[in-house]
Amino acid sequence: MTTIVISGEDADTLAERLSASGHDTVTATDPADLDSLDVSSGTVDLYVQLPVRVGTAGRNAVDVISHFLREGLLRRFDAASTVLPLLAPTAGVLLVAGNHPDDSSAPDNPEARIALMKVLGHGLLLDRPTGLSVSIVGSDASPERMEELVDRMLQDADTLKPFAVWLEKTEELSDEIPAWDYADWRNALLTMGETLA
Repeated sequence: MTTIVISGEDADTLAERLSASGHDTVTATDPADLDSLDVSSGTVDLYVQLPVRVGTAGRNAVDVISHFLREGLLRRFDAASTVLPLLAPTAGVLLVAGNHPDDSSAPDNPEARIALMKVLGHGLLLDRPTGLSVSIVGSDASPERMEELVDRMLQDADTLKPFAVWLEKTEELSDEIPAWDYADWRNALLTMGETLA
């Protein structure tokens, strides 16, 4: 039986579906609870990171963006770091997009949000350069689609391209967004200063 850790606001709902398919699921609806999971190191076959709802707070637009990043996207990095020691050598990580400001009038940049998730994915791969696979799927993925991705990642753990972040295509993640391997990511970082200039 495979062990799947799921964090995020709708973790229990997805866990119910996956448990019905025969998977052993452990959930943390609040990512802060990941520290206290009763799971042994190196035993988790898949980590599914769902988004959490982030309220709008701040005196101005800069405050709103800062709060959103701290409480939403950047907390994803903390959660992933906590789970990392629990992952089996050939584990998979499925990052589900969806952290966006609760207030529709708040400043937002979808491309920047996805870019940060790609950075998170590559950070995971830098820590685990062999065996680990990472996929990112848009928040518009249906529960059936997420279940399909979970099954595929578990079945294809040994055949997925190593050191690559796969972007699963949905309307939110258009076909124009490529799956970057490490060399692409490194080259983009090296030319970032030139591009910004």
